Amino acid sequence: MEPDKEKIKIVAEVERLQNNMIYANLRCVEEDEALARSVTSTLLDQVSQMYPDMMDELEKLFVMAEKGMYVPDDPFLPDWGVNDMYLWISRPGMEHGHILLSNEYVEEFSEEYGQPQLFTTDQYRAAFKFWMEFQALCQLKGKENMVGEKVYGVI
Repeated sequence: MEPDKEKIKIVAEVERLQNNMIYANLRCVEEDEALARSVTSTLLDQVSQMYPDMMDELEKLFVMAEKGMYVPDDPFLPDWGVNDMYLWISRPGMEHGHILLSNEYVEEFSEEYGQPQLFTTDQYRAAFKFWMEFQALCQLKGKENMVGEKVYGVI
C-alpha cells in the first residue's frame, strides 16, 4: 500500500458477541467488504485503544517531527506504543510525515518476525478523529441501539 496515494475505507460497528457483550469495532475493508488486515491490525487496532489524552501526547511528537525538532534517542526503537503495538516517527529511510506501525501480537506485522506497516501522520490523525466521532455517536444513541449499524469513513 502506498499511504499517500490510496484512500483507506474504514468502518466502525457495534457488534453483539456470542456472550451477549456489546463491542465497538474499527476495521479497514476492501471494496468488496473483505477485511484489510494490514491496516486493521496495525493502524486501526492502535487507534481504537487510544484515549484523547494519549493522542494529545502523540500529537506533540507528530508536531515536533513535522518541525524537524524531534530526534529519537535510538531511531530503531519505537517512539510510541500502546499494548505492544508500536509506532516509529523517524526511522532511517522514512520520508517526512510518515510513520511505521507494528503489532507484536500479529506475527505478520510484528517488528521482530514480520513487516510493520507504513502510514502518514495525517492518516493516523484522521483515523483517530473518526474513531472519537464514532464513540461520541455511541454515547449519544447508546451502544445497544447501534448494534449492527455500520458507519463508514475514508482516510
